[in-house]
Amino acid sequence: MMQVKSRFIVFYFLLSGFVATAQIPGENVADEIENNFYEAISQKAIENYDKAIVLLQKNVQKQPENAVFYNQLGKNYFALKDYYQAELAYEKAISLSANQKWYWIDLYKLFYTTKDFKKAIPIAVKIAEMDPEYTDDLVSLYVYAKEYDKALVLLDELEKRGKLSPAMQRFKFQAESELKFTKKVKADFKQATQINPADETAYEELITNYLHDEDYDKTYQTINQLVQHVPNSDWGHVTQFRSALQANNYATALQHLNAAITSNTVHELLKHRIFNEYLIFVNANPKYETDLVSVVDLFKNQDIINVPKEVGVFFYNKNKFNVAQVYLEKGLQNNPNDVVLQTLLIQNFLANKNYAQAAIATKKYIELYPAEAKLYYYLGIAQVNSNEPKKALQSFDEALTYLFDDDALEANIYIQMGECYHKLGNEKQKETYFIKANKILNP
Repeated sequence: MMQVKSRFIVFYFLLSGFVATAQIPGENVADEIENNFYEAISQKAIENYDKAIVLLQKNVQKQPENAVFYNQLGKNYFALKDYYQAELAYEKAISLSANQKWYWIDLYKLFYTTKDFKKAIPIAVKIAEMDPEYTDDLVSLYVYAKEYDKALVLLDELEKRGKLSPAMQRFKFQAESELKFTKKVKADFKQATQINPADETAYEELITNYLHDEDYDKTYQTINQLVQHVPNSDWGHVTQFRSALQANNYATALQHLNAAITSNTVHELLKHRIFNEYLIFVNANPKYETDLVSVVDLFKNQDIINVPKEVGVFFYNKNKFNVAQVYLEKGLQNNPNDVVLQTLLIQNFLANKNYAQAAIATKKYIELYPAEAKLYYYLGIAQVNSNEPKKALQSFDEALTYLFDDDALEANIYIQMGECYHKLGNEKQKETYFIKANKILNP
């Protein structure tokens, strides 16, 4: 039996507490993995998350089936607030070791932090299935997400088992009260509209309740009833916009859309709802694209949804890159930390063959996210197309350093490296990298 250093026994024990370690082919490799792991933990402890990521990615390359390393990668990305990469890493860890409760909990914490309750809830359900002690957390999540019916089902089960804690009793009271209140509110406002059909406030409260429930059929039904009894209401612009749009009466539809968006009466959620209907119409009728500019400007002081971002994506998907750039940049002014938007702006520059601006933007974001492989890849694309193959090779090498679990990106990097060597006149190296790419694309 091979002698193992005592420090490695601790290392193995640490890993085996989460997932069984893969067989290590040689003591030198084991030492390197061990040292990388301990150093990554040390770097994380002093908040050098980027350095920790590099070390963990080296371990991933040597043990790609070790869930511990992916989970630790997720923790470091999470600390950097790179939530997209953190999510990928956590999900990879779960795919390799789905029975590890703590991996699910880390993913749940990510979604809870970003207030993505739709993603958080099914993860919390899974955790509660693995450990019923976490049912309380699922209940609280349902309450925060205002899914009171589901919360009450779990609370009733807890009560039957005699496990309804004081905190859960308060949640039960809150959920029951909210459900009764919501139902009573709707009933009261319905009654109010019947007693006084011209009471616009009652209709507005009813509309708001339906909007929050995402019950758009009842929302529009209530607006139609309101307009019948209060013809001059601003809510009428909503129904008239939709009717005109369905009748292809574009000028009238645009007039009522503008009036609805600028109204202080119409609910913000509904403004965005009808704007999306307009966007779909324009998509089918490109001759009206120029009017979209002025409509977007009406949302300048409304921040529920980043409308310039939506429109930038719209034009990007239609290959209208010059116009897309304007709105993507406006969108970034609204939310400078939107990673998806940052990436899309770079992709827009590249698609528009604006390689100089792509390089400038990419270098800017590399300073913010120095461990993001795709940024180095985009920089390499800009450089190779600017006839700078040597610089591009350096960027692609950096991309490979930070890459993990992305076969498509890895293959594309190899293809681009082959192109660089082609530009440098090294056909042998070109073929080498093309073969590497082909092995990934055609395993």
